[in-house]
Amino acid sequence: MRSLEGVVDAEKLIAAADKAPPPSPGALPLHVTGSRARQGSDIALLQYTSGSTGDPKGVMLTHANLLANMRAIGEAVQIARDDVGVSWLPLYHDMGLIGAWLTLLHFGTPLVVMSPLAFLTRPERWLQGFHKHRGTIAAAPNFAYELCVRKIADKDIKGIDLSSWRAALNGAEPVNPETLERFADRFAAYGFRREAQLPVYGLAESALGVTIPPLNRGPLVDRVERETFTAQGRAVPAAPDDETAIAFVSSGKALPRHEVRIVDERGNEVPDRTEGFLWFRGPSATTGYYRNPKATEALLPCGPARDAGEFAWVNSGDRAYRADGEIYVTGRVKDIIIKGGRNLYPHEVEELAARTEGIRKGCIVAFGLTDEATGTEKLVVVAETRERDAARRSALASAVMDLVSRGLGLPPDRVELIPPGSIPKTSSGKLRREETKQLYLAGTLSASRAPAWVQIVRLGTAGTLRNFAREVLAGVKRGLEIFYGLYFGVVFFLWIVPTWAMVQLIKDHRKAGRFTSSALKILFAVIDCRVRVVGKEYMETPGAKIYASNHTSYFDVLPLMLGLGVPYRFVSKMEVASMPFIGAFLDRMGHFKFDRTDPESRLRQAQRMEEFLRNGESVFIFPEGTFTAEDGVRPFQLGAFKAAVASGAPIIPVSLAGTRRFLRDGTYLPRPTSVTITLSPPIYPNTATDSSNSAGSSEWHELIRLRDATRAAIVRHAGEPLL
Repeated sequence: MRSLEGVVDAEKLIAAADKAPPPSPGALPLHVTGSRARQGSDIALLQYTSGSTGDPKGVMLTHANLLANMRAIGEAVQIARDDVGVSWLPLYHDMGLIGAWLTLLHFGTPLVVMSPLAFLTRPERWLQGFHKHRGTIAAAPNFAYELCVRKIADKDIKGIDLSSWRAALNGAEPVNPETLERFADRFAAYGFRREAQLPVYGLAESALGVTIPPLNRGPLVDRVERETFTAQGRAVPAAPDDETAIAFVSSGKALPRHEVRIVDERGNEVPDRTEGFLWFRGPSATTGYYRNPKATEALLPCGPARDAGEFAWVNSGDRAYRADGEIYVTGRVKDIIIKGGRNLYPHEVEELAARTEGIRKGCIVAFGLTDEATGTEKLVVVAETRERDAARRSALASAVMDLVSRGLGLPPDRVELIPPGSIPKTSSGKLRREETKQLYLAGTLSASRAPAWVQIVRLGTAGTLRNFAREVLAGVKRGLEIFYGLYFGVVFFLWIVPTWAMVQLIKDHRKAGRFTSSALKILFAVIDCRVRVVGKEYMETPGAKIYASNHTSYFDVLPLMLGLGVPYRFVSKMEVASMPFIGAFLDRMGHFKFDRTDPESRLRQAQRMEEFLRNGESVFIFPEGTFTAEDGVRPFQLGAFKAAVASGAPIIPVSLAGTRRFLRDGTYLPRPTSVTITLSPPIYPNTATDSSNSAGSSEWHELIRLRDATRAAIVRHAGEPLL
């Protein structure tokens, strides 16, 4: 792709985002060092259509489009924070990315996720997720619900409760009324309510959703006279005993703030129960295809919107009719087969063929081929089967022809049986009908392939080799880490003994600190651990200061003394002061200790800090008080902030990144890493008295403000979450 300038991973994107200037408030773009504030009209992503013709188009979706669709879906489904989503959908599919992830994230709703493979291999896991997490919302294509009906055994879901599932959205492909019925009947005994089913309609050109039925009603199926509909395009309700009737499922009404219309070839609206082209418009609708003006012109039949606040009509490429205010989608325009003056719908042909025992469900494609001799189209059905016996295959083809003939009133012109895996599909699992047709015409649809046992051997061999290589690399990595840990232990012992002896001879605590910092340069050079300091200029802030840092490891103190020197008094817990060698260093350099389990000791600690600060000496404290193996900045204790308010000394937030990886709590062997120490601008206590509050209340609110501001500044550069 010529326009591709680079490929970045998640870490590079996060790093770039951290360096970017913050968006500026206001409606107009603000240019700052080449960047500008993000606007709703900016493209958020390109959503490529399935591309069944081999020419996928990039749908331009702005931030405003996405937010409008998510808000409309949330309003229609009444999503709340006490809902729980359960999804296996892949993120490269719009229903997975926008419908499951982004929409629930927008509403602050929890989402339980599993891999698509976990669902496809054992679909009962999806239902078990609803039981375990009391799931309430899920969206999936029709085939997923059908897979649950066909593949889940009672023994695999014994005791599960699906009564919490209130919204089961079914979309992304034609909704089969029989699937809806089978799913509701199959799982009613487990608490699933038929009313929870929501057959929906949407497409990439509207971000995701276009229509949705009302909640708690259940699916609405319209049975119409087949002959009248296929020949004249009129959806006349069929008699209850009409076995040839064709059934369509209602997709409901347009999402809030969106419109849908059904039009003829000239763009004029057609009467109710008359099939036409489905157009839509609204804040979710795209403005066109990326760098494809020809396709965009066809997409927007009335042209782009002329006035601000208006939305252009979009041609969905689907056919539908309206009845009693609800939309019934009948099929894709390009997929409809016209045979003998009748419109035949591929999905219905495929559903009829799928009733044949021995034919793979979801692996059947129906399409039309122009027949110049008759001036109409031939109906071709291709279906996958594992059957290899010639007589049995002939019987299967006859059964498919019979079922389609009885259902449609006319037989297929040809039934082609092909091996499993022959029919191409999109990344989201949809049938690629046009590509299947082209492969059929080229004679390569059922191209020979290696026998199943050969494919299994290849996969097994490749998997074994990959696992072996992975294990070898992991073993080598672990071996190097053990070697480094032992190397560090030897070097540290050889370094600390003479350094400790020299420190004992130095009486002045400032000189002892400077000597220790110099000695640490030798240690860190030998163990190849780089220490980078950002914002060291803030140490020049006049007067006594409180340095407050996150606490991640017993290793924290060493890079701090190396990178910052020791122009302060460390406040350490009793356990550190009692450690061999380390305790002696801290004592010789004039640092003080406290017992974190003794409230009286904590009080004395705060009082002593105040004394040092009033005498012009800075202090260094870990406000968390302790550390654990878990990543994240823990809640802060208030002693340092009380001392700051009492003395008026500013707080300099210090963010440590890398020390937890070097020596995580509960481990004994260090790992190679680098350390970054980031100092943020000083945060000054507000010494002004609020006349509307008592002095005690003002002081309390101020130390809480200091605590929260300091913690936020530390988290900003620590590379760990706020716990």
